[in-house]
Amino acid sequence: MKRKKSINKHLPKLIRLLNLQDWEIEVIYETENCNDNSTVGMDNTISMTYLRSTIRCYPIMEHHTDNYIRDVLCHELCHIITEPMYSMCNANVNPHLQPFVEEMREQETERISRIALKSTCGQLPL
Repeated sequence: MKRKKSINKHLPKLIRLLNLQDWEIEVIYETENCNDNSTVGMDNTISMTYLRSTIRCYPIMEHHTDNYIRDVLCHELCHIITEPMYSMCNANVNPHLQPFVEEMREQETERISRIALKSTCGQLPL
């Protein structure tokens, strides 16, 4: 199982890199692709109250490289960092602006992920 091997290799390093050691992070390896979009490789359910994150990894990730799986995993972990901003904005924004808030969240999450990965000069710390 390529995705499981890759995630097991990178998850502890990414947790340290992003300073998420206090979080309980579970990865579930789904047997079927995400219903709403077959291109979704991973998604994340976050509980800020209980410092818990559940990442679901879909079979489509089996077709990707180790580096791609690492990058998507990093992005999903960075959602933990952007969740407080997203939750507050979503609770207080005009419903017509919610798509903008969602897009902003994804963009900022990806920016943080790329900064984190680049800060290691392409190599994750041991």
